[in-house]
Amino acid sequence: MNKETALNKIRKVCDGNIPSGLIEKFSKELNSNAEYGADDYKSFLLGVLSGLLLDLQCKLFIKKDEKGVKQICYLISRVQMLRAKSYGVVSAFQDYLEPAACILLSDHAELINEFANHKTAQMIAGEELLLVEAVQKVILNDYFAYHKIYKKFLDDKKLSEYFELDFMAMNGIFEKNKQKIEEAILRVCDENAKRVDDPILQVFLSYPGFVYAKIAWMKGIEVEVDSELIPKEMLPVKPNDEYWEFDFMKKGIFK
Repeated sequence: MNKETALNKIRKVCDGNIPSGLIEKFSKELNSNAEYGADDYKSFLLGVLSGLLLDLQCKLFIKKDEKGVKQICYLISRVQMLRAKSYGVVSAFQDYLEPAACILLSDHAELINEFANHKTAQMIAGEELLLVEAVQKVILNDYFAYHKIYKKFLDDKKLSEYFELDFMAMNGIFEKNKQKIEEAILRVCDENAKRVDDPILQVFLSYPGFVYAKIAWMKGIEVEVDSELIPKEMLPVKPNDEYWEFDFMKKGIFK
């Protein structure tokens, strides 16, 4: 899919496909069923709400509304974390790193810390190697825990080759090697643009590339990446003055 086709696909998704008031309707439904609704139903509603918000995220990216993107990413990420903590849904902790990018895009320190410290059942059981675990340790600046995960990946030839550039970027962050990080991110962007048929990634954002660039900036390493897939205006840590949330989130019932 070329860039223009991808952009047209995004416009089609965003233009009028969310009926007026639908997001508010779902949030009210969640609010009224938060205490008494069946868990499967509540988890389903949260998933639908997350999808609707992602559509709005596309529209805000097109408009280059930085504060709007941070707000909508905050809401999407709050929904994902609620699903993870209340129902064990692991979508926020997948290795394609879209959810991690969304959380970092929000610039909400408390939410980022919550994400970095959360352990899924799979993580606790140690059932599989997860790249996102390494990302969590980089955010937390926990080199000892990160290195243990890195060594396990090195023992798996297939995974170590597939995620070679990811670990090059993360190692560069720990080493504070700006040039190494920038090279890794550029190569990650090149590879992702070729192999992933995702309109957001092809036009606006490389999820893994942005994750590593943003973490670097969070650590005081102001990397400069000459790629349209890394929105430079979103790299500095500049949280919104305030973030609003739906009533069902304020209740704390899902925590």
